[in-house]
Amino acid sequence: NLNTLSLHDALPISLLQNFLLLGLNQDEFWRGDIKYIGPAWTLDIELQYYLLVPILVFFCQRLRFAFMTLVIFWFLVGGWFLLAPVGASSVDRSILVWGPIFMLGFLAYEYRSMLSKLPSEIFLLVFLLLLGAGWSISLETPRRAEWLIAFGFMVLALWLLLFGSKSSA
Repeated sequence: NLNTLSLHDALPISLLQNFLLLGLNQDEFWRGDIKYIGPAWTLDIELQYYLLVPILVFFCQRLRFAFMTLVIFWFLVGGWFLLAPVGASSVDRSILVWGPIFMLGFLAYEYRSMLSKLPSEIFLLVFLLLLGAGWSISLETPRRAEWLIAFGFMVLALWLLLFGSKSSA
């Protein structure tokens, strides 16, 4: 909101924070929390992921056990924080929390040949089960319902990527 901007918000450090995007959510470092474009916090996480991709590829190709250990740890920690945010944007809006979402895409690409050998109906069944589960708990625990439905649509997107071109041929 432009009406609530202060002199601090127009200082070079605030402008630099918004220009760089990387570290946009680490407010303790920048000593402020002005985001000129509200949804830009997601770009910060995306940039962090792209910086990690070469390291992930290295571990995936050469140190498979270490890679899988990292993935399991990341899913456990990230999943915990997604379901129970701590309320600090420097944690809740970090690659630690949102990394598992990116890792799903990374793993889907890495294991695409294996996944494409599965019957396509399995993906549709998982999609429908997640959608149904999310809908059934939507009144009691809306946040968990949102995640179930979101993961359901991720499974549907994976199904489309794996089998969409085959069915249209």
